[in-house]
Amino acid sequence: MGKRFDNTETFYNQEVTFIYDGEEMVWFGNYQVRQFGEQSDDDYPGCQDTEIEILQTDTLEKWSEEFQDWVSVYEKPSILMALEWEIEKSL
Repeated sequence: MGKRFDNTETFYNQEVTFIYDGEEMVWFGNYQVRQFGEQSDDDYPGCQDTEIEILQTDTLEKWSEEFQDWVSVYEKPSILMALEWEIEKSL
């Protein structure tokens, strides 16, 4: 088995653009990335897992074709899951 690791990094004042339910959304806020697992060695291929935690949402908006502007959106779990997935894809 490889050497275990557990690293956490916090990102402040971030902007993430993502698609949720077919609509373009933009989020501003703070999040934390935790990467943990075991490093590979001669006998073990290693493994790693990543967790994203949204610490603070300053704004969450979607593009409105009707108003031709960004409009505020209520933060709900499924939107946050899409946001976390987008952050993880960018790592």
